[in-house]
Amino acid sequence: VVGTDVWVTSNGTAAFLYSDGETHEIPGFGGNYAEGYAINNRGEVVGWSDKPGLQWQFTSGFHYYDGVLTELPPLPGDPSAGAFAIDDRGWVYGQSWDPNHTTPVVWRDGVPTEIETITQDPSHIYAWVEDVNASGAVVGTKLMGPSPYFSPKVPFLAEEVP
Repeated sequence: VVGTDVWVTSNGTAAFLYSDGETHEIPGFGGNYAEGYAINNRGEVVGWSDKPGLQWQFTSGFHYYDGVLTELPPLPGDPSAGAFAIDDRGWVYGQSWDPNHTTPVVWRDGVPTEIETITQDPSHIYAWVEDVNASGAVVGTKLMGPSPYFSPKVPFLAEEVP
């Protein structure tokens, strides 16, 4: 089980992994916020974390396995990223963003790639992956309009991620 504990730190949140009857805090990148989102059958955990001195809006995704924390960077030109799903191949899915857009991405070997089959429609400037199944199909959300807060949300399914 993975998740987020709001009681571990007084100034933010901490990601955790519950395994073999014990809770283990995932260290994050030293900022005040970290959240764990998904775990695969091999025990690899993904989520996001901020860094010291930066606001929570400037984050990186993370991959955590066997005590090793690896940063998952945003796409070039974006300041932030977050990881929300992982398959049993170790491919990580999430988003890269700046204040004006979000882009669904897949990280393979730590390198982010835009999932273009999801972002082909230019009216969807906010889109992100939320989960992946065993066959590699991803689901997520697109917003139908220019505002991340007030635009209607539409779910999507991408059967194949190139």
